[in-house]
Amino acid sequence: MKPNEKYLINKISIFIILIGTLVFTQSCVNKKNSLTDLEKELIIDSAKITVQKVFELSNNLKFIDGLNYYSRDADAYFTNNGAILL
Repeated sequence: MKPNEKYLINKISIFIILIGTLVFTQSCVNKKNSLTDLEKELIIDSAKITVQKVFELSNNLKFIDGLNYYSRDADAYFTNNGAILL
């Protein structure tokens, strides 16, 4: 192995170790991302409205409309006890 190749390999190894250390230390940092009271209220209100609408549609036997209100994704399915109901 030529001296230049050995130097390059050492440089790459040090770079990988530094990046690994950086990733490890940043992933272990105890970050506290708390929501504000307004954000909590907005989430609660949004979830409440969604559940009420889905139940209302389901009670009127409009299950597909309820599912569409909950999610417009083409691959969204209703599940019951872990079974996908089509």
